[in-house]
Amino acid sequence: MKKIALLSLCILLALSAACPALPAAYAEEEIPVDVTIGEKMFIAQTDDIYFNANDFLGKTIKLEGMFFNLSYGPDEPPFYTVTRYGPGCCGNDGTIGFIVWLDEDADLSVPENDDWVEAIGVLEIFEMYDQEFLRLNLKSLKVLDVRGLETVVQ
Repeated sequence: MKKIALLSLCILLALSAACPALPAAYAEEEIPVDVTIGEKMFIAQTDDIYFNANDFLGKTIKLEGMFFNLSYGPDEPPFYTVTRYGPGCCGNDGTIGFIVWLDEDADLSVPENDDWVEAIGVLEIFEMYDQEFLRLNLKSLKVLDVRGLETVVQ
């Protein structure tokens, strides 16, 4: 009887290891993404979006980078970015990425400066100081434990 119980336990453990994890719908709601900005071609993909903005407006974009709060003061609206470092005038002192908007209705918490995040948002135009700019209206913002490349060159 002990041999049958032990054999049954071994089979159960083997089968449970072979079974896939729960579908993403059970873990958390998955957001459909139109464009994922990858690590290898981060600058090229970001530039493509800025240079061809009309092709990307209303599209859901996903990227990873460093989160920064660049708000100018308590009387100014919050001003957040998700960026990486890249080529600039004096080496790798440029920043590449997007202004991001945390809608009050989205129930997203504001990460700390320099936290590595995964941001998913819809590209839109907003006006500030009588000029139009692009931003991602965030649908998801997650702080990640593993950082990607902070400095990118392509």
